[in-house]
Amino acid sequence: MGLIFMNLSVFADSILQNSAGNYEQDMIFRILKYIETHYKSGTLSDISAELKLPPYYVSRLLKKYTGHTFKELLQQQKLQQASYLLSHTTLSANAVMEAIGYSNSSFFYRAFRERFGVSPKEYRSLEPFV
Repeated sequence: MGLIFMNLSVFADSILQNSAGNYEQDMIFRILKYIETHYKSGTLSDISAELKLPPYYVSRLLKKYTGHTFKELLQQQKLQQASYLLSHTTLSANAVMEAIGYSNSSFFYRAFRERFGVSPKEYRSLEPFV
């Protein structure tokens, strides 16, 4: 739920000010909800099929309302979930990586460091375990 509320609060003004109507807003909310719940293995093709919209249209909507691509939002959600798992479980960094749907460890470690400025191990030592 964190990503959807974060994105809704950040982009609420631009969504509400747009005169394109409730249809596009509803589609954005549905796409963000899909990303939040299917971050591990979700694809643009899958959400496009679910919404019965072409992938290019879904991409344009996301870029228009959030300023991010589907892939960027999916990665944000994965890394947010990784940070949660690191600070709330005793799973190893590799187990967290697999739990969020990454199979390439070097990509995961690089993306995590770019997002949080530290490695997963360092992040865990900085965050109080809850």
